[in-house]
Amino acid sequence: RHSSPSDVALASGLRSYLGTAIVFDGEVLGFLHLNALAPDFFTAEDAEHLQVFAAQAAVAIHNAIALEHARELSMLKERQRIARDLHDSVSQLLFSAALLSETLMRVPDHPQFAYNLEQLWRLNRGALAEMRKLVVEMRDADSEAFNLTEMLGQLANAAMGHADQLQVTVRADGG
Repeated sequence: RHSSPSDVALASGLRSYLGTAIVFDGEVLGFLHLNALAPDFFTAEDAEHLQVFAAQAAVAIHNAIALEHARELSMLKERQRIARDLHDSVSQLLFSAALLSETLMRVPDHPQFAYNLEQLWRLNRGALAEMRKLVVEMRDADSEAFNLTEMLGQLANAAMGHADQLQVTVRADGG
């Protein structure tokens, strides 16, 4: 046999019970239960107030659920954007690095071997920095502290990986 909330209330010495479902758009989201030791404590007006409160609670719960869904959708869109960036920027850098390394393996005694090897190093460093930057972007802002110096360093490395003669130094004072 299942006990109703009013049966439980009476068995525990409570003499008055008032309850209602929290319903939004035909879906039960929860329940509100009020108990009192005094017999006949709750009035019809209390029941009406509880109904109004339950309706307001239903709207608040529905809005909280909708907000959470909106946040999840926003995070999904941001992750998709980052995935596109990853595909576009890092894939291009790695493709260039692969072509250059293939050339270096075929012609190791080429007069520009050292220069091409440095270019390969820059491309790889740029791809790695771009990956790190994208990983930092994907981190949940609430779970880890944002480190501006680290992010600027990653951006600097990514920029140097894209440009031959670019030298960037990041210095942070204070903090």
